[in-house]
Amino acid sequence: MAGTGEVVAITGSAQAVTQVFVVKASGQKIPLKIGDTVDPGDVVITPAGVQVEVRVDNGQVISIDGDQTVAMTAELLENGTPDAQSASSDGAAIQTVIQAINEGKDIGDVLEETAAGGSGGSGNEGGNDEVINLVRVIEQGGSPIEYSYQTSTTTETVPPLFSLPVETPLTDTTPPAAAPFIAIDNVGTITGRITAGSSTDDNLPEIKGTGGTPGDTVQVFDNGVLLVGPPAIVQPDGSWTFTPTTPLIDGPHSITTTATDPAGNTSPPSTALPFTVDTTPPAAPAFVGVDDVGTVVGNIVPNSSIDDTLPEIKGTGAIPGDTITVIDGTVPLGTTTVQPDGTWTFTPTTPLAQGPHSITTTATDPAGNTSPPSAPLPFTVDTSIPNGGLAPTVEITDDVNNDGFVNLVES
Repeated sequence: MAGTGEVVAITGSAQAVTQVFVVKASGQKIPLKIGDTVDPGDVVITPAGVQVEVRVDNGQVISIDGDQTVAMTAELLENGTPDAQSASSDGAAIQTVIQAINEGKDIGDVLEETAAGGSGGSGNEGGNDEVINLVRVIEQGGSPIEYSYQTSTTTETVPPLFSLPVETPLTDTTPPAAAPFIAIDNVGTITGRITAGSSTDDNLPEIKGTGGTPGDTVQVFDNGVLLVGPPAIVQPDGSWTFTPTTPLIDGPHSITTTATDPAGNTSPPSTALPFTVDTTPPAAPAFVGVDDVGTVVGNIVPNSSIDDTLPEIKGTGAIPGDTITVIDGTVPLGTTTVQPDGTWTFTPTTPLAQGPHSITTTATDPAGNTSPPSAPLPFTVDTSIPNGGLAPTVEITDDVNNDGFVNLVES
């Protein structure tokens, strides 16, 4: 029964060990991993800087160095050593194997047929079977390189029996394209896409993109420093997403990304997205109310009555660009924007109803941080006319002499 081998160790750099392959006798090329089984007729391909150890049937371990293409024969997998008869082979048998490889036939079947002295090759004199031991396959024009292997007790060197022209394996050295992205603010009253030069109150913004190459890994940088977070792997639909695990500090930031493919090639950095993280709310805005209707005008005194149903609410000393919200009780009346000189003003568009009112204000900065409410200004709107608009009625009750007049004595 033909022997088999078990891969017990693959050593080398993290990138290099992913480039170890086995070509099955059927021609299928698959990655080789620790624990995999190697069968007679398989060909193991190792990159430079990697060593593969295979335990064979008798318990010995053979070691395949880097930068080699090695055929695993039945003898090697059974005994850990090549068969003694494999030291020579006639040209006809070699040509049979070469022709079989060129025609895409199963190498294992051809080797067995040739070893048995079948139609693929001629038998040795004296009736001994001829064994073809395919030890090393090298590029056309290259020099044969000896294949060294180790057992648990010995180290032997087996020279190659012949060389075959093979295609040079393609190495991917082309970096991916830069990874474009957008950033999303998911916190506070102002949410959505973060634009260049804007402010955000989200110190854990979502960074995401589309159109990437599936399997690539996207790295996210802030001012050139790699941000810590879950790996951003491009999904089959080309999308990816990343959220940092450590909050961004308040202040300016500049986000860029790169994409790295499975071969280790890294793209140039993307276009930067500059923005400012601001999680500090503004101070509560101070204000006054102004009655500018009727004969009594001026600043509204707390708990007073006014006849102005559209009083002006205004303030100074606020931060330019902030948004002021004016609230009556719990109902927002509207908003206005602080001017470059820090002033702002607001007049309701709908008249205030008759009765008591309590006005407060808040300020919201461009990042979405909102101040606590200001101190309230309570007052009463009263536009009613006394006595229904009629002149007062005077009733004379002291006309002593009944002459229809009240003189000084009678008054």
